[in-house]
Amino acid sequence: MLTIFVALVGFLATPLAAQAATGDFKLSLSAPATIGLGQTYNYSATLEFEGVDSSQPASGVQLTTVLPAGISFDSVPTGPSSPVSTYTYDAATRTLTLTLKDTTQALLTIVYSVKQVSNESKYEGMPLTTNIVGTGAPSGTVTSADVTTVVEGDNDYVANKSYEVITGSDNRLVTYRFNVSPERMGSSTTFTTAGQQLTDMLPAGAELVAASPAFSGGSWDTSAWPKAVWTRTGALGSGFYSVDPTGTQIWLTVRYPASVPGWETGQRPPANTVTLETKDANAVTHPGAPATTQSPVFGAPGDPAVSVLKWDSGAVTPGYLMHYTSVAASYVGDTSTPNIDELVVTDSGATGGPNASWFNHADITQLYATFSTGLTAMNLPYKLEYQINGESTWNEFTNYTAATGRTGRYIIVAVQNTGSRGWQSSTEQDVLNLPVGSTLTGWRLTIAPGAETVPAGVQANMRMGFQPVFREVTAGVQPTSAPAAVSPGPLTNTATVTGGALNESASHSYTPQDGIYVTTRVDAPSSISVGSTGTVHAGIVNQNPSETYSDSALSVVLPCGIFYDTSQPITPMPTDAGLPTAPALGAGATVDASLRVTDANGCEQQVLKFSFDSLPPMRAPATANYRWAEWNGWNYEIPVMALAQSFDPNTTSVATKSYATVSDPRFLSTADGGTASDTIQMTGNPVFFGDDDHDFDPARTTVAVAQAQTSVNTAGGLLISKLSSASATGPWALSSQVDTDAFWQIYVSDILPNPVSGITFFDKLPSIADGDGFDTHLTGAVTGLPAGATAEYSSNATSATSGDWSADPAGATAFRVVSPSMSVGQNFTLIVPTASSGNTRFGTTDVNQVSATATYEGNAVSFQSNEASITPLAAPAFTLVKKTNGVEYAAAPGATVAVGSPVTWTYDVTNTGNTALDSVQVSDAFVDGAGTSGSLTPSSSTSGPLEPGETRTFTATGTAVAGQYANTATATATAVDDSGTALPTQPASATDDSWYFAGDSGLTVVKTTNNEDVDSAPGLPLTPGADVSWQYKVTNTGTLALTDVLVTDVDSSGNTVYSHTIPSLAPGESVELSATGTAITGQYHNTVTATAADPAGASQALTAADDSWYFGEVPGLSVDKKVSASKNGPWKETTQVADGSASYWQITVTNTGNAPLTGVKLKDPKINQSVDIDNLAAGASKTFVFTQKATTEAFTNVATVTGTSLSGKELKASDDATVTLQSKAAVIEIGGVKVPALAVTGSAITGALLLAGLMIAGSIVFLRRRRAAAE
Repeated sequence: MLTIFVALVGFLATPLAAQAATGDFKLSLSAPATIGLGQTYNYSATLEFEGVDSSQPASGVQLTTVLPAGISFDSVPTGPSSPVSTYTYDAATRTLTLTLKDTTQALLTIVYSVKQVSNESKYEGMPLTTNIVGTGAPSGTVTSADVTTVVEGDNDYVANKSYEVITGSDNRLVTYRFNVSPERMGSSTTFTTAGQQLTDMLPAGAELVAASPAFSGGSWDTSAWPKAVWTRTGALGSGFYSVDPTGTQIWLTVRYPASVPGWETGQRPPANTVTLETKDANAVTHPGAPATTQSPVFGAPGDPAVSVLKWDSGAVTPGYLMHYTSVAASYVGDTSTPNIDELVVTDSGATGGPNASWFNHADITQLYATFSTGLTAMNLPYKLEYQINGESTWNEFTNYTAATGRTGRYIIVAVQNTGSRGWQSSTEQDVLNLPVGSTLTGWRLTIAPGAETVPAGVQANMRMGFQPVFREVTAGVQPTSAPAAVSPGPLTNTATVTGGALNESASHSYTPQDGIYVTTRVDAPSSISVGSTGTVHAGIVNQNPSETYSDSALSVVLPCGIFYDTSQPITPMPTDAGLPTAPALGAGATVDASLRVTDANGCEQQVLKFSFDSLPPMRAPATANYRWAEWNGWNYEIPVMALAQSFDPNTTSVATKSYATVSDPRFLSTADGGTASDTIQMTGNPVFFGDDDHDFDPARTTVAVAQAQTSVNTAGGLLISKLSSASATGPWALSSQVDTDAFWQIYVSDILPNPVSGITFFDKLPSIADGDGFDTHLTGAVTGLPAGATAEYSSNATSATSGDWSADPAGATAFRVVSPSMSVGQNFTLIVPTASSGNTRFGTTDVNQVSATATYEGNAVSFQSNEASITPLAAPAFTLVKKTNGVEYAAAPGATVAVGSPVTWTYDVTNTGNTALDSVQVSDAFVDGAGTSGSLTPSSSTSGPLEPGETRTFTATGTAVAGQYANTATATATAVDDSGTALPTQPASATDDSWYFAGDSGLTVVKTTNNEDVDSAPGLPLTPGADVSWQYKVTNTGTLALTDVLVTDVDSSGNTVYSHTIPSLAPGESVELSATGTAITGQYHNTVTATAADPAGASQALTAADDSWYFGEVPGLSVDKKVSASKNGPWKETTQVADGSASYWQITVTNTGNAPLTGVKLKDPKINQSVDIDNLAAGASKTFVFTQKATTEAFTNVATVTGTSLSGKELKASDDATVTLQSKAAVIEIGGVKVPALAVTGSAITGALLLAGLMIAGSIVFLRRRRAAAE
């Protein structure tokens, strides 16, 4: 049980008598005037001290009380704010001792909680009287006046009466069965009776045949027949079903003779009423509710026959415990009717038989056989047999422990599977353990199976209890993926009775109806005090025998002012054997604490909604299960704290309610968002169901509901509670997940008996400097101030009396609210807007509380709120940056690489959220240039959680494939808390694309001069001074684009002739450029070079070059011809040789130009000479000497030379020389020169003249050589 709060209230009490010493005190005790049976309640002990202050505190005070009989101590607080230092409680003597702390307070009120025990001994109006004794006062012991609390309740019990006749008889022999039970089973307000008395006045003329023997302390008195009185001394409380759980032990058998007027055949006996009186523990008699019954119409005696009657009772929805089908089988006749050897009653569900389908929709849990009073008296033997799993084989039951196997006693058989619990409710029952996986599918009861015989006028009854199964039992437990079941339609069960040659049968049908039998339960502390904590237990149970539900939920609605204590975890409770294990949160179940509802007074109530992945059956057929699963199921411990809002002095008891709902679409109509034609209702035992007060299930008005009461207490004072939220309008909680903005709610309630004045509320917001997770500051003014109050703000205050204060809230880290006074019962709510900053990593926490100081009755008092907190909302996120060969690309083609070259991808995963990320992984799907798809698996050298702000690099490598390559990287990660547990909020995956284009790089340049490709010197011949042009063809011979292609033409002297940059050059593309100049004289050589960065990534640039030449030519060709009489010269233009002697001719051919000549030919036809010189370099000469062996005449000889210049021009030159003959005459000397003498062929004058002419001619030759110029 949980502690209630203790009030610590200081004020100046009314002065004690003049003789009272400092530290003396008055002592009083108060308690409720009345209290309901079983309810927890409080005692308040008030001490009024004399003259205590800080210099003279009261010390050594002890309070002792002996609690009334039937009462036990529950709790009292001993925390820092409580005046109670320690306590002891002796349960044997019911003595509670409270040791108080030293105090300077003039008034103390201590509230302690007690609970009722031994309620079976309580009665209406029972007084609970006690007092309290104080020691430690200077003047001695002080005793309070007695205080009495009266117990209230009810004595609501009812009589039960039914009749039984022999089926098929004349109905004159009637057995009446009686019982006593509480009017409301399980009612906590019903007192236990100490005695019960049934009084039945039978009709006059009725004959008593037999009365039941003494049972459970009760017996019949029939001495005043037809009055019969059954009196019992023994307890019966609301926790019992009845005095006789079997309904067979209290009976009267009477006969209605036909001789009594009015009782003839066809008439009916009068109705008969039994009355009830009960006595309570104080021996006071209370009337109970009577019961009336009337047996059937009298019939005429018939021939010997067997007869059977069959009927059903109970709900027909799946899982309901219990539905009953009953059989009454009899052998009837008159007094002369002979006995039969045996009476056999059979109900078989063997496969292929008429009852097979019926048994396949019934999970049999009980067989209950009773016998007519005649059979009971005869105590005949019987044999009970059963079938399982639709088999035709009969198995005999032999495990008798309570029953005897004879008709002198009823038999109740609990049918269960081995390992099950709870189906045997008492030792009055026997047990049939079936193997797991088996179900009962038939029974047979044989009366007198041996030598005994069965007389007429007897009856055997068998009641078979079961839970209906809408699906077939043999289908077992169905998964959530199974389609919804289809109604099997009417199911008929036929029982037969045989006796000798007689036989009879009877049938009864029922139609199973589908229903969702999911229920809930909740337990709450009997008492809780403002500021204290406790635990709520809430659970959900699936009582359907075969359905597993999806989308099921348990919604726990906490009372106003009671909140989930987030400092403690919600945990599943241990699950009872035979039940599936309750899932832990995050492992099949989740909880949402953000939901709120509003009560009738407008108070916001916190809802904890548990959602389950699947909810399996908890009492499935053919399994080792637990009978009382409805009170167990999946349960969770919810830690809670009571705040100021929970206390209402007018209503101290509050309710915690739980609701179970199912939104499985298979059981919702299409109109309600499901897939079924109609919405299946939640049904079962009505005690588990109620109104859906908060519309948790929009499709249904009735859902599973449970409720538990808690008494909330406080001793007074200023009650202050603090809550947090991510919004100014809530929902409010003890701890809230927030983004940047956070809001705090401060609720203040004055329940002091007198006004309080001079109140200052102070709140320093959380900060890292104070040990909190992050800094918090105000973003606006505090709102909700009561009338007359003011608010001030500070950025450096550490208390209400330190720091600098102003009316400006912007950026403030503290505030104070000053109120001049609060009246009794006044309350208000402040809203404080703040924002967080600094390290807002998920998992960090800011904790905050508010304090108050005030004056009460002239004394300084102080108060403090609970702690509330905020944590950053989980905002997991990350980015992915992918690079190819170190570069991030935004579009195709991306990187350009050489085919077959290595490619490296890097993937930078950066945690941009505020949570740690675990299981960080990267995958990379690609499609290469050949159309092949696949995936890369990048890896990282680091592992483990990736903290906020951190980056982890993954790498992958490959070999470039020709063509366009594209890949998309995907990064995934799991957001986790500090313990590594996955968070409910998870980050989205991140993707990044990249590309490369793989190919070959190539570059060529072809240069022409005047459009001619000149590959070598001397190149193109040109005329000096003429125009010259160069052409450049630049071609991308690769499959990769080129950029910034630089074309430069440099001559042999290093001078740049031309330079140009081509911005881009696509694969296969060519660009033609040109340059011009003026031809120079001589050889010219220039080289063009094209360069570009290698797109394949090579470190060296691509380079291509081409040379070209031209020659600026000045062509020339000469020939020089001389003649000599000697082969060694001297060589002359003219030479005389002796007639018939040899003459020698020297011819020199010279290239007088600056360019080589080709096709040079020398011809001298006179001497019959021709020479092909062919090539003749510039300035080169070639000399030839030709011999004419016999010169017989004088002649002038012309030599001609021809050749072709570079430009193709034909050149020609000629030269001549002359040879003369010398006669054989003597030589004469003329003027000192010897010359051949001429022959004289004429007169002397003629010879002289000839000589003279020759001499003149020779002079001319010497003076001028005739020469032919080159053509």
